[in-house]
This record gives sequence, structure tokens and C-alpha cells, in this order.
Amino acid sequence: MTPKRIGFVGFDGVTASHLVGPADTFSAAALDDGYSNRISCYQIHVIGLSPECCRAESGMIFTPEETFEAISEWDTIVVPGGKGLRKPEVCERIADWVLMHANRTRRMNGTTISAGMQNVTDEDPPFVAGSFENGCDESLATIKGRFWYVGIKKRF
Repeated sequence: MTPKRIGFVGFDGVTASHLVGPADTFSAAALDDGYSNRISCYQIHVIGLSPECCRAESGMIFTPEETFEAISEWDTIVVPGGKGLRKPEVCERIADWVLMHANRTRRMNGTTISAGMQNVTDEDPPFVAGSFENGCDESLATIKGRFWYVGIKKRF
């Protein structure tokens, strides 16, 4: 059996327990080979935004084994939570990377990626005479005009 490759994304401001807890759980999974030996089911790796160490919220330091630039194929990618994800440069970098590698990864643990556009033709909403504020029924249309959105949602 070939162990599945599990990549945990490490970044400054990661919550250490979100990285270490699941990593420990994956690393404990093993099979008996019939000769009293244990075969590991998973290879655990920390993937860094860069080759430099990253510091968790608690001060704990993680050293990435691979970086976003030198990445290979994975069976599962886990994006742990943490205050560091509130920094736009970190969140955008991770989101861009996840979008590029999602089709080459079997599972994205608790991660939802969405993208879309509303009011593609950039039409004005229909006029509603009884509307008090802006002349349209905002439950049916928006006055924003055309806009696009990209989102990444992480479930914990």
C-alpha cells in the first residue's frame, strides 16, 4: 500500500492546534501487514507559502517541507484556520494556490471555493414606483450593476 500524501498549509498566524491535531490523527492511522509490523496510511507534510519557517498564533514554529512553488500532487490538502488568514496577502495567496491545484488534489478538507458574476449584462433594475429609497425592489434586483466575486470558505 502506498501511503496517501496529506499536505497542511502553514502560514504566519496559523492556529497550531488546527495544524497539529489533525496531523497527529492522520499520522496515527496504520495497518497491520500480517507480520506484526505497522504500515503508515498517510505521509504528513507542512506546505509553506515560502521556505522560511512560519510562526503560529501561540508562538510555535513550523518548518515547511515543501513550498507552494515546488509542490507536487497531493491526496488531501488541509488549510488550517488562524488569524493569519485575515491578512489579505495570505488569504489571496492561499486561495490562488488552492484554485490552481484543486483539480490535481483528491480532497480539499473543509474548503469551499466559489466564483461568479451577477448582472452579467450590466442592466439597470426595473423601476418600481412604490419603492421609497432607490426606485427598485431590492428583493428582486440590485442597483450595484455588474460585479464579480471570488470566495474561499473554510469549515472548522
